Order: sequence, then C-alpha cells, then structure tokens
Amino acid sequence: MKKFLFIILSFLPFLSFAQSVKQEIDSVEVFIGRQAHLKVTVQSKKGQKVEMPVFKESEYITPGVEVLDNGKEETKEIDNNSVETTREYTLTSFDDTLYYIPALKVKIAGKDYSGKNLALKVLTCEVDTVHPEKFFPPQDVQNPPFDMAEWRTLILLALLALLCFVFAAYFYKRRKENKPLNLKFSFRKKLTPYEQAVKEIVTIKENNLSHSENQKEYYSNLTDTLRNYIAARFGFDAKEMVTSEIIEALSKQDKATMVNELKQLFETADLVKFAKFQMPLNENDMNLANALEFVTKTKPEDKKEEEQKPKKSEEEKQKTLWRRIYTVVITVLSLVGSLLVVYVGWLFLNLL
Repeated sequence: MKKFLFIILSFLPFLSFAQSVKQEIDSVEVFIGRQAHLKVTVQSKKGQKVEMPVFKESEYITPGVEVLDNGKEETKEIDNNSVETTREYTLTSFDDTLYYIPALKVKIAGKDYSGKNLALKVLTCEVDTVHPEKFFPPQDVQNPPFDMAEWRTLILLALLALLCFVFAAYFYKRRKENKPLNLKFSFRKKLTPYEQAVKEIVTIKENNLSHSENQKEYYSNLTDTLRNYIAARFGFDAKEMVTSEIIEALSKQDKATMVNELKQLFETADLVKFAKFQMPLNENDMNLANALEFVTKTKPEDKKEEEQKPKKSEEEKQKTLWRRIYTVVITVLSLVGSLLVVYVGWLFLNLL
C-alpha cells in the first residue's frame, strides 16, 4: 500500500500540470491615437504546437480598436518540461469610449484555450471651445524656403551658355570684318618629288659627303634620295626593289632617260655598301652630278593652268585660315550653348 502511494505522489507534479493562457494589457487607459500593448502568454508541454491569432493589417480586434502590429512570437523553456510562448500585440483607437477586449483564442495541440477578458478606456483631450483665442489659428500654405544649393548648378550652366553665345557673337563679328587674331601661322609649302630630290642632293653636296671617308653613308643617302624620287615620279615602289628591278622598270617607261648612268651609279653604291669598295673622289663627284641630271631631266612638266593661277599672298592666306577657324569655333559655341539652354530649361522645370 505504501509503495502504491509513493508512486502516485511521484507522478503528482506531472498530473497537476495543465496548459494555461494569460492575457494582460499594459495600460487600461490611453488617449485617442495612442498605443496600448496586449500581451498573451501561453504555457504548454514541450513539443506541443502553439498557434496564436495573427491579425491582418488594420484589422480590428474588436469594433473601434485596431491592431497595428502582431509582434514577434517568443518561446523559452521553463520548469517541469514545459515551454512559455509570448506575443505582444500593439493596439490603438480613435474613438473615446470604453472598449471590451475579448479573450483571444489560442490553439495548443489542436485544442482551443483562452485567457480572460479585458477592458480599454480611450480618453479624449478636453478642448476649451469658449476661449478659442488661446489657440494659434491655422497658418496659410507656405512655400518652402529658397535653397541656393539647389539652384547653383542651374545658374552656373546658364552663365556658361550665355558665355558661349557672347563668344560666338564676338567671333562672328571678327569674321564679318575679316579681322584675324594676333596669331600668325607659318605655311610650309609642300615640295614636289623633284624639288625634294634636288633639295636632298644639294644638302649632300653642301655637307661634302662625296669627299668623306665614310663612302657608305654618302652612297646610302644618295641612293635613298633617288629611290624616293623614282617611287614618287614613276609610280612603282623603288624603295623595296633591287638595282636590276629598278633599271628594268625604268627601261619600260616611255620617257626613261640616263638609264645606263643610273645603273652604273646603283652598281657602284652596291659595291661600296656591301663589298666595302673605296671609289675615287672624282667618280663620287660624277655620280652626284649624274643623279642631279637624272632628276632634272625626268621631272614632270609644269601645268600651264598652275602657272596662270594667281598665287595668294601671305596675308590673304592668314585671313582665309582665320575665316575657317572662326566658322568652326562659332558653330561649336552655338551648338554647346543651345544644348546648355535646353538642359537648363529641363532643370528649371524640375525645380518648380
């Protein structure tokens, strides 16, 4: 008998445990629009599923009392192999009256449980309607204060657009009056193949390379000059051809002349450059004279139209160049100024 009584007393704590739901509110009185917090605490056995009610956005827990937030569900273990689950709901109301807060139903292991009913008193602020002069009257609609930082970019871009148009007008006036700026450009005349070849041969002669001990340099400069001239004058790439190919190509030309002298010159140059021969000075002079004579005899005839065409003076060339520069500058400034005006207008509309 004692043994049986001991077994019953051992299981008594577990038999005495029951699921419970506790419902409490942090304040029974709030002013209109203020918030109150409804806390629901559930004790259950470990492993049992607890389902608390979840309200939709702006749903009423009771007519006149709105649920703003469902809160976060928190769970912690307590004694006797049990668990405590809590959730805090945020409530508000905009009507001054006494509200009945019903007990929320909580499911524990599929069964419904609930706490106790509560009350919430919503208070209103007393307004002295007899002495309205104590209160400030409603203010008129006011424009926001002027913020210079918002307009700074617009003003700077507008000034830049204005400067573009001012400079465009200035350059237009100078172009119309045909007045160049005090800047002069040097015009370098493009030499013809004949003029370029003669200039290089004269330079070789003035540097006295034909009497230099370094005959390889002399013949290299002389043959390079002739190759460049032949390529420009006769239309084939003499710079990439050997002596025999150059002579063969020249022989096919209708106005080819001094082919034998030119052949002897190139063969002599090959001997000096590749076989390190030393030629007599008089032969060097003769080859230089033959090169100049070949260039002179094969130069193209000047066109009569070019001879009859009047040449522009240096001053006229400067004015013509400046008119072209003015035209380009005016066009660019006008285009940039127009784009800036459009952009400034768009910014202005956005700021209004």
